[in-house]
Amino acid sequence: KISLDSELTEKKITYHDPCYLGRYGKVFEPPRSLIRAIPEVDLVEMKRHHDYAWCCGHGADMVNSVQPDLASDIAEDRMAEAKESGAEAVITTCPRCVQSLSSADRVMKVYDLTVAVARSMGLTV
Repeated sequence: KISLDSELTEKKITYHDPCYLGRYGKVFEPPRSLIRAIPEVDLVEMKRHHDYAWCCGHGADMVNSVQPDLASDIAEDRMAEAKESGAEAVITTCPRCVQSLSSADRVMKVYDLTVAVARSMGLTV
C-alpha cells in the first residue's frame, strides 16, 4: 500500500499507450488508474489512445535502427498530438517510449509512470 500525497508540477497529463503493454497486452486502465490517483492531476486523452494509439516511433528498435528519420517524424507527430490534447506532460510505461518522445520534444516533460508515482509519494527521483 502506498500513499500518493505530493503533486506533480504539471496538472494536465496525457498517457501514451506503449505498443506492447497496450495494443499487444491489452493493458489500458491500470496505468490510467494510477495517474488519476495522483493528487491534482487531470488525465486527458490524446486523439489516438487505447487500441488506436500510435507508436512512439521507436518500434522496438527496428524503425529507429533502420529508418531514424521516420522514427523521429513519428515521435514528433505523437508529441504534437499530446500537445493538442492540452496536456502539459506525458506519462508512459516503456523506457523506449520515454526516450523517443523526450527526444522529439525537449520542452514537454515525459515521465515514466514509476517516476511519476515515486514523485507523488514524495520520493526524489
